[in-house]
Amino acid sequence: MKILAISFCSLLGVLFLSCSNDDIKPPPASNSENVYCWEGDDICHYISEKSCSIIGGEPRDKECIIFNCKWTPEEVTYGQTATPTLTHDYGENCTGEMHYGTTKFTLDSTRTIAGGVFSNEDADFVVQGVLKCTNTETAQESSKNCQPLKIKKTPPPSKTGSIAFAHDYKSGDSTYFYINANARSKVTGKVEISNPVLASCNSDTARIVIEGTTTAAGNIVKAFAVATCSGVEFKLDSAVAYVLPNIQISPCDFTGNSKNTMRSTETLTVGITVSNSYGRCDTAGIRYNFTGNTWQSSSSFALSESGNQTINNARARVTCNGADSTKTCPVVTVASYEKVSGCTDGKSLTFNGNTIVSFGCNGDDGGPKYDYYISCDGNRFNFTIEIEGYVEGNNGNNIRPNPDDNGYNLPDLRTEAVLEDGLYWYPKEIVVKTTQPRLTCGMW
Repeated sequence: MKILAISFCSLLGVLFLSCSNDDIKPPPASNSENVYCWEGDDICHYISEKSCSIIGGEPRDKECIIFNCKWTPEEVTYGQTATPTLTHDYGENCTGEMHYGTTKFTLDSTRTIAGGVFSNEDADFVVQGVLKCTNTETAQESSKNCQPLKIKKTPPPSKTGSIAFAHDYKSGDSTYFYINANARSKVTGKVEISNPVLASCNSDTARIVIEGTTTAAGNIVKAFAVATCSGVEFKLDSAVAYVLPNIQISPCDFTGNSKNTMRSTETLTVGITVSNSYGRCDTAGIRYNFTGNTWQSSSSFALSESGNQTINNARARVTCNGADSTKTCPVVTVASYEKVSGCTDGKSLTFNGNTIVSFGCNGDDGGPKYDYYISCDGNRFNFTIEIEGYVEGNNGNNIRPNPDDNGYNLPDLRTEAVLEDGLYWYPKEIVVKTTQPRLTCGMW
């Protein structure tokens, strides 16, 4: 186009008052015989209407606005830099811009040709140039395709080596961390770039990038070997680990039929539960202590060995991460056991210390009683009554202190459970607790 405009001016010299191309600014519109003669959208001449007709131009009212727009340099490899430029000769009354769709480029500002609207492909990248001019009469605007930026594809980086996570715990192909593990320090191996120059990389070794944290159970942590080449980040290798929950050790508690008050002929069993160990705890090495400083692997203890003494310092111990964790077990009152047969009124009983009492009733005794009353000698109250699932109180479903003597009324504890010899347990077992030796009581 530029050569055509110069040839045209040479051939028609005297016919044209003025001629313009990409490098020549047209004169102001002062000759009324001349017109703005446009050849397409990119070339405009200020010439006579006759001359415009000869060259096949189109007279328009729009003033000639001529500008150049291009990239410097005009050819780059993807990831290199280039500067968008737009030049004109119209001074401060005109402003230019270059854009690709909705993406505008800052003129005369160097930018990296990578990402966004740029692709790593061999291509002629064409943007639109716009020049907007203002004067006292009217606003003029001209636009055109700028000189293409030739982009040459950059090959991706090639790698040697790999990375992995050193594990805190391993299961199958999965790697696990404990909470608050230092993920970066657990990265092993490295990745090197075998073609750093050809791929325009800023280093011949990939850097390690950690994504995710180890601060909470269930988190996923990833490590990437990242290379920056031609202004673009490439993830060349990766490793992944999962964060495990903290260890949980339950309180020591009763197991089986053990409870707070037990017969001296019974066996106490306790236990603890270790959750989320994942190799951190010696769960096979849990130890128990019931008396003194003797630790044992068994969680059972024959109460006959207690000498009818309260077990108030039973403990369970487990070793996790090289440190012992000890849990205190519930206190157990050891009581003697007495089975009372016959449900007749005025039954006399003598208790030596804490005693568990069971009753056997049959039809010969007039049938199961619906409640019991126990009154003992001595000062009020020199004993207490305990029944599992019941509390002391004043209504019919409570263990009720008698208002006038050293005694208690028991709630209705009927059961249909038949025992040996056709007897019934009635009521449920009760516990008589006293520190008075040979406490004599009567039952009605």
